[in-house]
Amino acid sequence: MAEGHDEFIVNDEHGGVRGIVAYEWNVSPDGKRRVKVRELDAERRPAENGILIDTFGEKLLGVISEYQSVIDELGGVAGLNQTNEAAVYLPEIWSEPQRRADVLFQDGGVATPVPGGTLWTFGDTFVGTIDDQENPKIAGAISNTMAMLPAGPYSWPPRLEYLVDADGHVSPPLVIRADEDQKSLRLWPLAGVWLEDAAGKGQGRVYMFYSHTTVGKGAWNFKGAGTGLARASAPLGPYERLTATGTSGHALTGWPFDPSSLVRRDGWLYMFAPHDFSKSQGPGNGLLVARVREEEIEQPSAYEYYTGPGGHLGQARWSGRLDDAAPAAPNVAGQANVAWNQFLHVYLLTTSSDFGHPRQIRIRSSAWPWGPWSPLPPPIGNLQAPERHGEQTIVIYGASYHPELDEADGRVITITFCRSLKREWALTNPEGVRLDLTGATLDASPSSRDAASPIPTR
Repeated sequence: MAEGHDEFIVNDEHGGVRGIVAYEWNVSPDGKRRVKVRELDAERRPAENGILIDTFGEKLLGVISEYQSVIDELGGVAGLNQTNEAAVYLPEIWSEPQRRADVLFQDGGVATPVPGGTLWTFGDTFVGTIDDQENPKIAGAISNTMAMLPAGPYSWPPRLEYLVDADGHVSPPLVIRADEDQKSLRLWPLAGVWLEDAAGKGQGRVYMFYSHTTVGKGAWNFKGAGTGLARASAPLGPYERLTATGTSGHALTGWPFDPSSLVRRDGWLYMFAPHDFSKSQGPGNGLLVARVREEEIEQPSAYEYYTGPGGHLGQARWSGRLDDAAPAAPNVAGQANVAWNQFLHVYLLTTSSDFGHPRQIRIRSSAWPWGPWSPLPPPIGNLQAPERHGEQTIVIYGASYHPELDEADGRVITITFCRSLKREWALTNPEGVRLDLTGATLDASPSSRDAASPIPTR
């Protein structure tokens, strides 16, 4: 009989231990699952409720709403729904900071390192309150929100500090103008970067790309209408939506593509996005890699696109024409997240699933931002998020590796992801998975310890 035990620590808003959810699980030879869950206080004394749930899948008894998502996910956390012992699935990020800012549900979670911490940006955000019975009461929605995660030790849920207005309500960093369609337009945050001023002294600017999207009726009835770039002198804004020069079309959406992640290397900004290469490279989505000099981020005409490997190891070919671009990696759907991992000493490419593999998260590695990309060995490189009890997942999207949540010098990493459920109005928040990379032995390709500094070649 397979069995085990674990616990989930609930932090307060200052990072201290407010309580503990401890659980035991077993799977009998005939496949029947059983889970016992107890709520403990910070001193590990049992709460008055005692056993909150007994027998996997039975109705929750006396559990407060903050723990409900933990219990729902126990199949994955305890290892009941998957055999990957390196992966521990985490509940939704919703906690007291969201409650204070009137945030109920949101998706996204793109991370941008800035002085003092990391910015987390979100797309569509439903706002409202929680009633006395812990039921959400939706009052409205805004298309983008932002929070700061101060630098500090690991905690889950992350201790986010939201951008709020004078009354303490969550406020969008990207504002829809009066002459734009307030009903159908959405401004969804994408990759961002903090760039220091030449004089240094801690001064600089934050840049944030965003998707200019129109929506209609239905869950998936949205259409991209271009990419914009916003700028601020402080991480939490205010943000100015920039006007592109020297481009055709709408001046606010003149940037050539929609990067979902960005890394800095040797004075260049490397940006990554899924892209349909069917017109030029055959069927299927692949990874588009672009770059621009840091000082030219505001100039769309200065961007270059990866067109293939160069003549020597660690080199690549680049073109100023998007139509010349070639996929740096195949089978990239949804979003593409690239970030440096200190433990493996490589870049990690984290991608979401497609409708054919609705709960898959794939992880690949490379010594260079442009590839070549090799999958991490299974099961680490091919995660299968557990299904929520009583639900059906349409697709997982927005997978994002968060180096600011690294533990043990990057040996244990955290990836956030969003989940779309089949049930009508099944709104959710980003979830997470903690992954131990100890078993992620890399293939024979050279590591970036041996990689020369990238040589720009066209």
